[in-house]
Amino acid sequence: MNSEPQRSVAKAISAQRATIAADVTTRVFEQWPELDVRYGAAGRAKCTQDAEYHLTYLEQALALGSADLFADYIDWAQTMLSSRGLPESDLAKHLRILVGVVAEHVAPEEVPVLERIVEAAFARLPTLDPVPAVDVNSLPGRFFDALRQRGPKAASSFVSQLLDSDVPLKDVYVKVLQPALHEIGRLWQMNEIGVAEEHYYTAATQLVMAHLYERLFAEPTREPTIVIACVPGELHEVGARMVADLLQSHGFTTFFLGANLPTKDLVKFVAERRASVVGLSTTFTPHLSRAAETIAALRSDARTSGVKIVVGGYPYTRVGELWRRLGADGFAADAEDAVRLIGELSGRAR
Repeated sequence: MNSEPQRSVAKAISAQRATIAADVTTRVFEQWPELDVRYGAAGRAKCTQDAEYHLTYLEQALALGSADLFADYIDWAQTMLSSRGLPESDLAKHLRILVGVVAEHVAPEEVPVLERIVEAAFARLPTLDPVPAVDVNSLPGRFFDALRQRGPKAASSFVSQLLDSDVPLKDVYVKVLQPALHEIGRLWQMNEIGVAEEHYYTAATQLVMAHLYERLFAEPTREPTIVIACVPGELHEVGARMVADLLQSHGFTTFFLGANLPTKDLVKFVAERRASVVGLSTTFTPHLSRAAETIAALRSDARTSGVKIVVGGYPYTRVGELWRRLGADGFAADAEDAVRLIGELSGRAR
């Protein structure tokens, strides 16, 4: 399929997102006037907010020519909404109206491109495998129980006991903390915890990780130099921090630059430190375009054009070869895989 019409529709959505979302809300409430009685102005505001959210994901799917990206979003959203008591048919109806409104805001010859990618997305459903709950008797289950029932101090003590019983630091990160974080996300998606709890458990896990730094920095590091960062706008940094910590524990000279890093500052830092590999984290699918821009900026600067780039994060696990479309050198499925791949690309395998 020609990618130019897809990108053109994506740009139209980006430029007119607020207008399109408002039009979608008007159509939804015209079709179901009882919603006004039930929800009023607050319901209209929430409908518009949801429409903008849907449009953001649709824009990314079009820009990257990936129906899988939009299908994955629809599947995720349906699970989340169903857990909150909304009928499965509501999301599909809303999206059909949304596509019809978008079609009115693009050139007539571009409408088939829009319809094809949306229909292809619906045809791919479901895309998500059910995420099983963490076994409460497993190590991540016991860690999360300690965190949930007694707080970060108890969770940190549990981790210390594991390390003192000769559980490798790598296994604590990959087999305990990482699955526990996945469980936190699952509980939020299933409406078993709220946003505040999700933020608290994530921040508390990062606090536990901070208590491990004395062990991480106990061994000397050496070249090659690795830089790990989140793309602009990306606020979810815990996965990237795990990768940086594990690299540090394996003796790499590692710099973790955190969340929401401006691209120009990343390029400057990578150049000054003469990094061999840059790891870029993208958890939120709408930030993929910024990941692409960051990669392009690294490639276009003579000082950093030769650096190897590894990407990681949720969207890459859902769409095969997505990392190639963005111009990266590789994709890591999890923290352990990132250490392996970065070792290979830097010429220093574990």
